[in-house]
This record gives sequence, structure tokens and C-alpha cells, in this order.
Amino acid sequence: MKTIALYIIAFLISGVAVAQNATDVFENYLEQKKKESNFQVDITYALYKGKEGKKAYESYKGVQAGSNDAVYQKLGDMELIQGKNFIVKLNKEEKAMLVGYSSKPIVPQLNQIDNTKILQLFEEKILKDEGGFWKLILTSNTSELSQFSSVELLLDKSNYTLVKQIFNYSAVSDFSQYDTSKTEQDLNNPRLEITYKNYSNTVKIDSEVFKSTHYFSYKNNKLSAASTYKGFEIIPIN
Repeated sequence: MKTIALYIIAFLISGVAVAQNATDVFENYLEQKKKESNFQVDITYALYKGKEGKKAYESYKGVQAGSNDAVYQKLGDMELIQGKNFIVKLNKEEKAMLVGYSSKPIVPQLNQIDNTKILQLFEEKILKDEGGFWKLILTSNTSELSQFSSVELLLDKSNYTLVKQIFNYSAVSDFSQYDTSKTEQDLNNPRLEITYKNYSNTVKIDSEVFKSTHYFSYKNNKLSAASTYKGFEIIPIN
């Protein structure tokens, strides 16, 4: 169930009132993702206060790309790579590398997951027609998703590509940390918005970033940083 939750962004469907239309939207999006072996898109992360806040307290730009069984994401100084049997999280500023590696697949491929299991993750599902977009809203009380009070997905109707994701957190944070002049706590629920632009089926970044050997080697039960990242501390993910 935990691995299925990794795909929450990709699989949001609607509620009972428009079940058939929502199912069609879900199935079309799912089929589009299953056929997608290569892609690249510009992404922007922005953190807001509450569900209606307009001021971005944190904002980062980056890129996300997929090639066959691997997905690469660069956001600010952080890089995250997930392959069929490895995961790497790079922090170049701190010269540190989190590495997860296995002789077997770590995360199941999209076409290996039963759709009904994904649907069972969500208690409440809503579909809204936003003109040229479908807006999907879901809530879940499963442990993997309980940190969010709701998750929203905006899809382009013409091709079912992802335009925006919105994560409404259930726990409050102290926003006074962003203003040193404040002497009292400023508690509210964070809202994370991820925007996608310039979607392409052509991958323009270096193909080496999708390979585990670009980051590390595994020999005699030991992980070692590749020459590109010589001197980086490797922290195994248990």
C-alpha cells in the first residue's frame, strides 16, 4: 500500500455525483501516463499560508524529466532520481547523497498497479469542470496520505497532462519563522502548489542523469560515490 501511495499525484478521481465522468477522466489520464516513456517539464514549487493565501513564503524553480524506467527532478540545489531499482537524493551544497539500492525493483511500474487498489485509497473524491481543465480533489485517511487534508490535481482536458498540484497540509506550521520581526507565533496550515509548464515528450537533459552509475557504484556490499561526486558523503536509505 505504501508504494501505491507514491503515485497519489497521478491518480485522483471524482466523487459519486459524477462517477462515470470522473472514471473516464481517471482512465484517460492513466492510459496517457502508461504510454508515456519520455517527458520533460518545467516545475515551480511555492509554499503558501492557508487555503487562500496569496504570498509565497518559499518558491523554487526546477525541471522534471522521465526516461523509460527512471524519473529525474531538480529543484533549487536538490536533485532526486528514482530508477527501477535505485533512489538517489543529492544535496550538492552539503556534498551529501542519500542512496537506496536493491537488486529487485524498489517501486512497481505504473502498469503493474491494479487501478482498484488506487481508488480504495480515497474516501472522498470530487470532480470539477474548470473550462479547459479538469479539477480533481481527494481526501484520504490512510497513513501514507494523512499529512494532507486534501490534494488537488488540475489536468488539461485536451491531452490530460498535469498543469498543477495542490497539497493542503493537515498539520499547522509557524509562519513567523519567515519574519524575524514577529514576536508571536503565526500558526496556519501550509499549502504547497506545484505548477507544470512547457511540457514536452522530448528529453533535453543529459541522459546520464537517469543512470545509477552516474551517482554511485555497488561492489562487495559497499556503496561508493562515482567520480562525478567524489568526496560526497553517501548515506544509505534503510
